[in-house]
Amino acid sequence: MLKILELRERADKINHIEKLKPLEQTWLVADLNSKTLFQTILLKKHKCLTENSVLRVSELWQKILHQSFPEIEVVSAHFVSVLLSEWLAKRDLPWAQHPGTPKILTQYIAQFLPILVRRDLSEQMRDWLRENPEALMRWGNWFILAKEAWEFFCKEKILASTWVSAFLSAEEWPGQLWHQDIIVDIGADIIGVEIELFRRLAKDVDVTIYAPEKKWCDKYNSTLWAYDILSERPLNSSVQLEESIFSNVIIGRYTTQIAEVKSAVAQIRSWLEQGAEPKQLAILAADIEQYWPSLQAYLQKEGVPVAKDVVMRAASVPAVAKWLARIKIESHEIESGDLESSVFCNSQLPPIEYEKFQQLYNKIYDEDDLSRNEHVQKIFQFKFKSSDLISREDFFAWAIQFWTEDLIGIDRISAEILKECPVHVRLELRSWVSYISALVAKIEFKISEGPSLGVICSNFDTAQNLDFKHVVMLGLSENELQSPSELSVTRSDVAKIAQDLGVYLESPDQRYNEFLAEKIGAEVQGELVLSFAVTDFSGQAQAPSLFWLKTALSNQIDIERYNVPASTRWDEIQNSDLEKSHLAKILPYMNEDVGVKERENFKSSKKLRFSASQLEKYTKCPFIFSAEKIFGLSDLPDVDLDVDAMTSGRLMHAVLEQLLAEPLNLSRSDSDLIALIDRTKDSLALMIGETRLWPAKRQHYLRLAKNFLDFEKSWRAQYPNTYTIGKELFLSGQMRIRDDLEIEVSGRIDRVDTYSAGDSAQPLYVVLDYKSSGAGLHNYGSWLGNDEIQLTFYVMAISQGLTTLPPGEVIGAFYYIISKMNRERGFRRVDKLNLLFGENSRNRTQITEEKLQTLLGEVQGKIAEIVEKITLGAFQPEPKDSKDCKSCSWSTLCRAPHLN
Repeated sequence: MLKILELRERADKINHIEKLKPLEQTWLVADLNSKTLFQTILLKKHKCLTENSVLRVSELWQKILHQSFPEIEVVSAHFVSVLLSEWLAKRDLPWAQHPGTPKILTQYIAQFLPILVRRDLSEQMRDWLRENPEALMRWGNWFILAKEAWEFFCKEKILASTWVSAFLSAEEWPGQLWHQDIIVDIGADIIGVEIELFRRLAKDVDVTIYAPEKKWCDKYNSTLWAYDILSERPLNSSVQLEESIFSNVIIGRYTTQIAEVKSAVAQIRSWLEQGAEPKQLAILAADIEQYWPSLQAYLQKEGVPVAKDVVMRAASVPAVAKWLARIKIESHEIESGDLESSVFCNSQLPPIEYEKFQQLYNKIYDEDDLSRNEHVQKIFQFKFKSSDLISREDFFAWAIQFWTEDLIGIDRISAEILKECPVHVRLELRSWVSYISALVAKIEFKISEGPSLGVICSNFDTAQNLDFKHVVMLGLSENELQSPSELSVTRSDVAKIAQDLGVYLESPDQRYNEFLAEKIGAEVQGELVLSFAVTDFSGQAQAPSLFWLKTALSNQIDIERYNVPASTRWDEIQNSDLEKSHLAKILPYMNEDVGVKERENFKSSKKLRFSASQLEKYTKCPFIFSAEKIFGLSDLPDVDLDVDAMTSGRLMHAVLEQLLAEPLNLSRSDSDLIALIDRTKDSLALMIGETRLWPAKRQHYLRLAKNFLDFEKSWRAQYPNTYTIGKELFLSGQMRIRDDLEIEVSGRIDRVDTYSAGDSAQPLYVVLDYKSSGAGLHNYGSWLGNDEIQLTFYVMAISQGLTTLPPGEVIGAFYYIISKMNRERGFRRVDKLNLLFGENSRNRTQITEEKLQTLLGEVQGKIAEIVEKITLGAFQPEPKDSKDCKSCSWSTLCRAPHLN
């Protein structure tokens, strides 16, 4: 017999559950929390319970399924998506190959299940779609695909757990399958096909269904429509809806969700100070987990006990994360983060230095890139291809070999795999790995158990059967309380299908959370706080829910006014004397960061050796100099598809050095040049992310080399006594800047050409510095104003004998711009023309010996000024041009005021 009862209060339900006869009756609930709660209540009266005394409704259907159809396997929704991914990949449907298609298709299957389970209705549905072309255009193809997918799962004898009830509703049962009376207490979680199943069960046992009151069914018709079928009322009957009236309600509108949290915690504190017990208080939301990190922090500061377990996702456990990273790589799914975890996961000495690893593998595209380092490459086995079909046992046996920790953690994962993965299913390796990734993302390990008498923090759906007096409801926004469907099926489609075919589908217009919020609020005996924030944690704007808006208007609340959160313990700590003393310590540093106070110098005991580029870098920004020279930080370029600027510069310099090797040969064939370029690249051990791109890149260096040889041939024809005496010339020693100042220097000069009038004459030198382009380079008259000291630094080094060159006189210094094959920017001694260079028509590079000495003296003064600042520890983040900060490697570490 089937009986329908309306339960008006939670107390009535508790009275009924306490009278339950565990050996004769089964109480059905919707969720695990309710099941645990009712089992706890019953255990206070009964010493032990049978397995069937309290069940989730899904467990009931699965028990009946296993008795009637033992050959059918029940799996999770994600495993269904994995199977659908492989099934779709084999089909010639370009529109269905999007990565999100399996998830959407799973939803369409669930939507159309009442039709798909009956072959006659499936055929009628095809005719219905032809008669309704608008619906056919919107979701006709999805229905056809869902029908084919359903037939695939039936053939494989696999069902998602949420499909079982629909499957059972269309099948014949072999006799009586349930022998205990049933009490159904699943509220808004009931679906249409379950009504037919309860009617079937009622032929053999007593079935009592606790239904929401009629006023709720009328108001939330689209959510509770199944109860209209049960009572045989018209689905769209026109009724006068009665609005809920709340007493002792507090309406809050806040600027942000963090303000909501502060206000909620302050309210909990206020109730506790008024004498309420923690177990009488609740903080509820549609999704409490998004609030929990902030709530937990504030409640801990208050010292408030919370009846919520502290859990950790399996994916966050280091052992699981390392294992998952390894099997992803072994399945040919290569990512830099997973590779780092696999290479540096053990305590023994890693096979590669971390900085070198970052340079080689920060950008990685496929397993071929592992060959950038032979020691890293040897770590991995790659037993299977990603497309290899593997059974459950073979996959797990393969995956478990990469587990390096104790068995805590993997036992839970293995149990889940064995429980829900059918033995006969064979999947591609990449599909197994995708499934495992999703599995560890949902598995939780309990870190600590929340006190049972603490404040309740829960979702609306799990709070339906909990007992509390005062409630704060968070997140009453439209997005949180309504569940917009991703499908194209509309409410009018559902109504027309019900009218034409007599089949009731789930309505896409679900207001599940809004119904629960209003129903729970109506049952609150104490104070009720309804909270809404106009922006979420990410800063996105939110609209208020209809429930919050109507309640605010009925209580004549100004819905445009913002509430200011009351003070919390955290606020008090921050305003305490202890916090103020701490603030006094950090305030000077904060003032430095924002530019209110001048930053103090910090001296380094490190003995420094200077190069021209480092001195120029200091003038560009002292902090960059300190980051690299004082703190020893490095920013090596990543190996990538293209050759980075640093690597390209090294290769360019090395190639040019080889082209000028003795005996000088300025007429080389293309094949000789290509061989030279390849040899040079290999000798430098330069790494390129994609070797297949090297032939095209090599053509660039080939053109550069040919242009360089042509230019050198022409130049030496004009100045036949030119001889290159220095290539990548090393300089080192004590450079005298003033009579009282010498500095340790080092570096390399790209090139030095010479001319000698005779064996007894002093050599004449021209310094050349290779540059890929002329951007930002000037003639000597603008060097000081633009902090260009490199060429004059080299002149001083040669003049002071800090190189291996014989003592000589520098008569010229130029930037050699490779892109344009131009060596005119710099200076030339006007009294030494036509020896190693000619006259410049624009006359901006010509300089007398006296002016050159003056220039060298000014540059020495500039260097002395820089060195003195460095000695004093003046490393303030004060860039010469703040626009450079956008491309600076150290901007994330920098404390420049304009960046804070």
